[in-house]
Amino acid sequence: MVIKMIMQKSFWTDYFKRYGIVAAVVSVISVGMLFAAVLPASVAASAVENGNVQTKTVGGVEITRQTFQSMDKPAAPPITYDATPVAIDSASADQKNLTIGPDGDELQLVGTFKITHYCPYGEGMNGLGITATGKHAQVGMCASDWKVFPPHTVLYIKQGNTVVKQVVEDSGGAVNGNHLDVFVPTYEEAMQLGTYSADVYLPVS
Repeated sequence: MVIKMIMQKSFWTDYFKRYGIVAAVVSVISVGMLFAAVLPASVAASAVENGNVQTKTVGGVEITRQTFQSMDKPAAPPITYDATPVAIDSASADQKNLTIGPDGDELQLVGTFKITHYCPYGEGMNGLGITATGKHAQVGMCASDWKVFPPHTVLYIKQGNTVVKQVVEDSGGAVNGNHLDVFVPTYEEAMQLGTYSADVYLPVS
């Protein structure tokens, strides 16, 4: 209310007549300083309240307030690494689309892939067991050609009447095209499992 009254022309005309030009000039300067102090604070409050980036120019100075936005999206469920074989529904065993598990999850055939195995002491691991995505390698992870399966892809490798879940967390110079390199904990297991071909599936979203 006070600010609205000060902004009216009639207010300054009456003030000049009553107190003189010197007092009017001093008052104008004081009002200007008041606006300079109040407006930035109001801009900041508005920016925080609305959650938007706001840039204002006050007295020739650009004022930018940081964005505060609430993220309403629910957090993505954590990725689990479990290489336990899951049974295939016998009715779908010879089809391109498989049904697995107690909840009847559906899988879609991608193609036949070359399957190999590696361990923490294999080429490129140097005994550290750190994957290309920066994780500690563990059972349930595999390496792929990221042009075929990008990082964090969840896929299933068919083994007889079961499928085994794998998550892409690694890559390798020798892993190209339809080739998956599956992590195992020991060199002996890698040699025992060897190399073979298997059908690979992706979950139906």
